[in-house]
Amino acid sequence: MIGDGINDILALKKSDCPIALGSGNEATKTVAQFILLKNDFSVLPDILKEGRKVINNITRVASMNLLRVIYTFTLTVLLLITHHLFPLESINLMMMGIFTVGIPSALLVLEKDEKRNEEDILQKIRNNALPTGIIIGVAIFAMLALAYKFPIYTSFTNGHVVTHYKEFISDVTLIIGSVQLFSLYLLCRPLSRFRAIVITGMTALFYGTYFIEPVTKFLGIAPFTSFRFLIPTSICILLILIIRADVILKS
Repeated sequence: MIGDGINDILALKKSDCPIALGSGNEATKTVAQFILLKNDFSVLPDILKEGRKVINNITRVASMNLLRVIYTFTLTVLLLITHHLFPLESINLMMMGIFTVGIPSALLVLEKDEKRNEEDILQKIRNNALPTGIIIGVAIFAMLALAYKFPIYTSFTNGHVVTHYKEFISDVTLIIGSVQLFSLYLLCRPLSRFRAIVITGMTALFYGTYFIEPVTKFLGIAPFTSFRFLIPTSICILLILIIRADVILKS
């Protein structure tokens, strides 16, 4: 609704997007969300595009952040019930946050995304993050339970049982990071050239940390060995297939 006089105030209040002319009445401009200072209607398409860009970027960034909150909450609740320790260190969470949420969020907001969003924004964010977050939390808890029950991350040295805690943390970090990167890919579809570069770059940086010795020492993770690499890879593939199936069922 566009108006400039006092008689337009009631209609402006009831409209979804009240717009007032710059030359209009002061009371009319008070109730308006937008004011056309130069009375130029040609700027309205630009306003619409900017609004769509903001909504799309907020949806994407909020989904990535909410995903992290949900899997952390799910895992924490399960660990509290079973009296187990949290399997990750702060530096591991920081590593995943930088490569799967922080840097991608900062870069993706620079892109002009003018696609019309026909879904409710809160419902879309919830649908993007909730199932994947729960799946990640439950999967990591199941992996932790199996590690306690079976000697996957233990070995016998001179008659003593040695627990390879660093290897376990490395695998958990790899699994969560990989699934978050896949979720980032799903959120960025359809891929533009810029989005593809961002996702490819973050994927290369994330996996590259496992092959650079000074970085692995700083982050407290173990470098890959050919055999141990099979465990997190198998779990990643399984989780990605489950998430992919969930996306297909929703569409």
